[in-house]
Amino acid sequence: MSKSPSAHALTPVVCGSGFGFAAHPAATTPTIASAIGFLMPLSRERPSTRCTPLCQLCFTCPVERLVLWDIDRTLVTMAGVGHALLAQALQVTTGVELVHQPELGGKTDRELITTVLTAHGLDAAEPLIERMHAEMAVAAHERTDHMRAVGFALPGASAVLAALATVPGVVQSVVTGNIAPVARLKLAAVDLDRFIDFEIGGYGSESLVRGDLVNLARSRAARKHRTTLSNESVIVIGDTVHDIVGAKFSGAVAIGVATGLNTTADHLHAAGADVVFSSLEDTAAVLAAVLA
Repeated sequence: MSKSPSAHALTPVVCGSGFGFAAHPAATTPTIASAIGFLMPLSRERPSTRCTPLCQLCFTCPVERLVLWDIDRTLVTMAGVGHALLAQALQVTTGVELVHQPELGGKTDRELITTVLTAHGLDAAEPLIERMHAEMAVAAHERTDHMRAVGFALPGASAVLAALATVPGVVQSVVTGNIAPVARLKLAAVDLDRFIDFEIGGYGSESLVRGDLVNLARSRAARKHRTTLSNESVIVIGDTVHDIVGAKFSGAVAIGVATGLNTTADHLHAAGADVVFSSLEDTAAVLAAVLA
């Protein structure tokens, strides 16, 4: 498993046409160094008014790539956490014990809650769904230490996120089945939250349809950065068929990572993935696909 990069210190800098923060890593692994070396010719060709490669957070620089990450089994794994949150939310809001456990992979929390309520003979009305969402957030906060103990970043995830954070014009967020508070806590548990702009993400409370979440994230990013994002500039990366189908629903580029449960590279290709990797461990190859 690749080691997580050292924490970055953020220093205010003048960046492009505005103000941003430069990230100064204390140490860089050879894999990241070689990947960035591969990308530097692209950076040198940019006009001098663009962001520098060290600009990590700048709202005025032009966005050329919006990278939308799935979380579970793509970036992290946290055995049993998803079911535990769902079970607690059901018990607290309805007094019913979770007996019929749904398959979680790639589904939105809204879809899972609707399925669980129906399976237990309950009316999946909007007020109850919203109460379930709220209780899942409470349950996640109560399990912060547990998530740190059982969760870990999948091989290559930290290196790829860190490398993309140094590339001018790249913004990273999430399109995930998790509700927003849970998404943030899961990534924070493995120190990956620092690379993600959660404000523009698409979350599992917002739709039953994964493709809707891609569209939401895309429109939020365009509005925040005052730009228009072409289909080719939006990259969705995930481990399930749902991720790939959602990307294609939005017209985005779909990159599959065959690290999910019960999902193979063949499944991802068949769903329409433009590129499929066995893992995120080859940093240079993943960056090349994202920036192609």
